[in-house]
Amino acid sequence: MTRVLPAARAGRTAWVVDAADVPHSFTDVLDEARALIAVVDDPSTWGRVWHAPTNPPVTLRRAIGDVLEAAGLPPVPVRVIPRVVTRAGGLVVPLMRELNALSYQRTRHYEMDSTRSQETLGLAPTPWEEVCRRTGL
Repeated sequence: MTRVLPAARAGRTAWVVDAADVPHSFTDVLDEARALIAVVDDPSTWGRVWHAPTNPPVTLRRAIGDVLEAAGLPPVPVRVIPRVVTRAGGLVVPLMRELNALSYQRTRHYEMDSTRSQETLGLAPTPWEEVCRRTGL
């Protein structure tokens, strides 16, 4: 999302890759840091996978809208870059090729369940409104 926010904050169309209306989990970077610190400080957690506390999934369209609203900015159109464009770009741009390879993360419901981390580590995700406020600054 960070690559589309500068244009959206400027009032221009937000062009996204693959899908704008598929639910996706977004993890706040500070929640990621808190989870890492909690795991490092507790040897009983070592050697297992821990997901950082994460809010329920939202669509990219809603996430962009929520961030703009939190910043006091008007909504902007959210458009999807046609797949034919990303495939053609992937022939010559390595980063676009990688985006295409990971498209399953954007074209299907992509939800991370952090329940075990929240219960075991005593963590909770930062409220979505706060995440949007900080992201919109």
